[in-house]
Amino acid sequence: MDQLGSRSEASPSSTNDKKIERRLIEKKRRNHMRMLYSKLNSLLSMDHNSISLKVYSLSLSLLSSY
Repeated sequence: MDQLGSRSEASPSSTNDKKIERRLIEKKRRNHMRMLYSKLNSLLSMDHNSISLKVYSLSLSLLSSY
């Protein structure tokens, strides 16, 4: 904080770096969700008898990744 009690602002390059970092993190998250959705979709389109075991194993892999 400066003498007037207000917060000093970050430099423009620092702000841009943070925006880029957030953008990259969000892009990675979207790609990961897209891959998981694709995996789930492929499991659901299979024979219904084998779905429960595969969905269970997918659930375990999802839980272990977070």
